[in-house]
Amino acid sequence: MYRHSIEIHAHRGGRDLFPENSMSAFLRSAGLGVTAIELDLVISSDHRIVVSHDPWMNERLCLSPDGAELKESDRERFRLYGMTYEQIRSFDCGKADPDFPSQQAITGCKPLLSDVFDAVETACASRGRPGSMVYNLEVKSWPEKVGVYHPAPDLYARFLVDGIMSSGVESRIRLQSFDVHLLDALNRLFPGLSLGLLVAPGGDVEKLLAQLSCVPAFVNPFFRDVTVKLVGELHARQFRTVPWTVNEADDMLKLISMGVDGLITDYPERAAGIAGFAADRKNRV
Repeated sequence: MYRHSIEIHAHRGGRDLFPENSMSAFLRSAGLGVTAIELDLVISSDHRIVVSHDPWMNERLCLSPDGAELKESDRERFRLYGMTYEQIRSFDCGKADPDFPSQQAITGCKPLLSDVFDAVETACASRGRPGSMVYNLEVKSWPEKVGVYHPAPDLYARFLVDGIMSSGVESRIRLQSFDVHLLDALNRLFPGLSLGLLVAPGGDVEKLLAQLSCVPAFVNPFFRDVTVKLVGELHARQFRTVPWTVNEADDMLKLISMGVDGLITDYPERAAGIAGFAADRKNRV
């Protein structure tokens, strides 16, 4: 079980063995004892908070309600913001992702965020670790797609905050996004939220921070853009940093040596082992 200080965030629940953002992935990562489950959120047409990376039914990962294969051309027809949750849950999204050869196909729908909270909290409590899991929630948002893939920022923020504040786990929730407008809306509505600014590959951290009217707790860049200088500058300004999405052992060790606060990874068990190795090596020095 993972027990070291650097944070390990299971990206999309940890998709090395199970389909992304699935209950099977979340429960497996809860069993590993990782710091956090990182997952993605969208909104259905009836304003339910749905766990999904894509704002549509991805044909690589999902089957239609009758078990038929979907096509890429179906994406706009099956936009999640244009579907009720009852419609969404009728699709099987447990196909194995060919990008992860060890992944096991399952039968399962896109879950509600509230159901994930309930399942993971129960799993952690059954293992003697009640109240231990952090939830790193990436809110999917595209400023040019307001009204198509999601509501406008202020309304979006309202749905999210209402769902979070009724969860019972609000003290362990972080909200991260690439969309500075949504982060500002979340901060206006509830200034006490722990927010994370995601930075796209090659993104200008200073420019993005200047666009924000709030001060995030985390600045999380693409892992290949992380340098010792960047980590030092962020820490000097009291920002923590958990880069995404790092999967190779050598890259994990390199980032840990740079002083990052955590790793977002598709391979949480691998990352936990690397973090343990790095901690042991440091203790021997």
